[in-house]
Amino acid sequence: MNAFEQISQTLQNQTQKSIEENNSILLEIGDIVTDFGLKIPRFDTVIPKEEYMIDKRLSIAYKPETEILTSNANNHKHTVQIPLIDGISQITEGDSVLVCWVGADPVIVAVVVSGGTIGKGE
Repeated sequence: MNAFEQISQTLQNQTQKSIEENNSILLEIGDIVTDFGLKIPRFDTVIPKEEYMIDKRLSIAYKPETEILTSNANNHKHTVQIPLIDGISQITEGDSVLVCWVGADPVIVAVVVSGGTIGKGE
């Protein structure tokens, strides 16, 4: 089983467990507003940035790399860094975000854009 299949299986198991325990899983769209507050349409107030969690990759200039180690004679090793993708941009004011509620805690898990942006670069 590859990593994607393992994640998929875990999510399916957790979803089934939540259904059996009569819990709900809530995902919704929100917006990042002034001072990085989180505005959820069904709430009148903005959630301050100190009161929500966020995927770490969205909070920094994230540029994943893979490290390849090669070795030569006499245990001489070289480290080569190869970038996999350009990276994920930091979250900015005006971004629409996918919010997953974990109990009463909002967690921003992704920045979302219109499907109309596909094929237009950034």
